[in-house]
Amino acid sequence: MIELRPRHDSNVGRPYGFYEGVEKRIVLYSLPMNWSFDFHISLKYRQSLISSAARVMQTKDSTGIVWDKKEDRALWFFKDVLLHELAHHYCHQNRYRRKPASIHHEELLADLYGSRIWTGIVSTMRRR
Repeated sequence: MIELRPRHDSNVGRPYGFYEGVEKRIVLYSLPMNWSFDFHISLKYRQSLISSAARVMQTKDSTGIVWDKKEDRALWFFKDVLLHELAHHYCHQNRYRRKPASIHHEELLADLYGSRIWTGIVSTMRRR
């Protein structure tokens, strides 16, 4: 099950979404066209946003993200948030695999599987 929820406060990205393994439910929160953090984001995170046409501005103490097109924001959200949460679901359903050693490793594994799903989608689209 996938639940779409409105964001009720300004804490964008905390979280974008999450997976509840017991209920097998993905919860996703709405995302505004512009938001900011009071910290710097990682290079990988920044590159993922820029590759989806977001404008990322960093100052000494903060990071601002601006989307010009809803379609670009939607593609990033699909690719980097929804597929990540679907990967958590995949990992949770395949319990015969070794459980990740930590939450950090679990997140890396979800990133890996999410990336593989995206690569498969792109590959399929190119063949058509």
